[in-house]
Parts: sequence; C-alpha cells; structure tokens
Amino acid sequence: MDQQQTTNPKVSDIVREAGLSNQAFYKHFRSKSELFLAILDEGQRELVTYLQHQTAKAETGVGKVRNWVVGIMSQAAVPGAASATRGVMMNSHELQSEYPEECNRLNQLLVEPLVAAIRLAEEEGAATPTDPVKAAMTIFRLAGSTTETYVLSRQVPSEEDIEFLVNFILSGLGAEPGSAASGRHSASARGARAPGTKRARPAV
Repeated sequence: MDQQQTTNPKVSDIVREAGLSNQAFYKHFRSKSELFLAILDEGQRELVTYLQHQTAKAETGVGKVRNWVVGIMSQAAVPGAASATRGVMMNSHELQSEYPEECNRLNQLLVEPLVAAIRLAEEEGAATPTDPVKAAMTIFRLAGSTTETYVLSRQVPSEEDIEFLVNFILSGLGAEPGSAASGRHSASARGARAPGTKRARPAV
C-alpha cells in the first residue's frame, strides 16, 4: 500500500507481492480487511512489548509516562517504522469500524503500561490524582493521532516536537516535566530496533 500509494490494493497485487496465489490467500483470510487486522494484531502486540520494555527503564512514574509517549511517537520518528506503519494506518479507521471489539482490545493492551505509570506517578505524589484509565486513554488518543498525522503526511517529528508533546501531556497530569529525566530515551535512538521496521503497528 505504501509503495503503490493506495488504501485499497487488489488481492492480486497482495498475493503477487507475497509470491502466493489467490487460493492460498483465501485459505487463510476471508477478506483484505481480515488480513489487515491480522497485521495490525501482530504489530500492536510487538509495540506493546516495546512499550513495556521502555517504561521499565524509567524509575519514576513520570519517567515511565515520558518513555511511553516517546515510544508511541517513535512510529513516526523512525523512518523504517513509519514506512511499515503507513500501509495499515491508511485503513485504521475502517478497521476500527469493521472490527471495533478487536481494535479496542488491542488498544487496551497498548495503554496498560501507561495506566500503571500514571498510578505510580500519583502514588509518588508527582502527579495530580485523577482517573488513571481515562487519563491514559486521553493521552493515547492525543499521542496516537499526532503520530498518525506525521506518518500519513510523510513528515518526521523533530526531537523538539516530541519534547513539546511530552511536556504538554505531563503538564496535563500536573507533573513537572523536569522530574522525568530518569530513564529518558530518544525516539530516534530506536533505530533498527524499532518494531515498526518489519510490520505495521498503527495506534487506532
């Protein structure tokens, strides 16, 4: 999809690129949407593992929130991740409409590390008490839509752009941005380790 600049590739194009036949395709998938959902599922789970790893690097709740946001934004900051993400991201809204339960389940997995990070920040007295789940979903939607905008417009966010988003989110939690220094990491530092370099993993 990314190569052909289309949101609706033909099954024949897909199987030709994969070196398969139409019969082999329909043996495993009932439709293109089902294929895209399978790709999304694999990619989201890989991203969840990455986010868990990055949040574990930080010692504080605020630091974990920072690393989670930077991890989401790295889908746009790392060229290989953005390229792999773009194809399915083009169809993410259709997938959300066609498979709402599956997409919501995947999104819940993505925000679990963030919910835990917000709760820890509150326990440490570094963030204003709030509903951690609602706060996490709000941050998820903001960071996800920002990432999507960069990826689909083929623009790469600068470190300053990402830092602004992180600080904006931390301010919304009532946290001091400077208190997140421990465990801080850079989105561009992911490089070849980015899970998005192999599969599409949009936040939908």
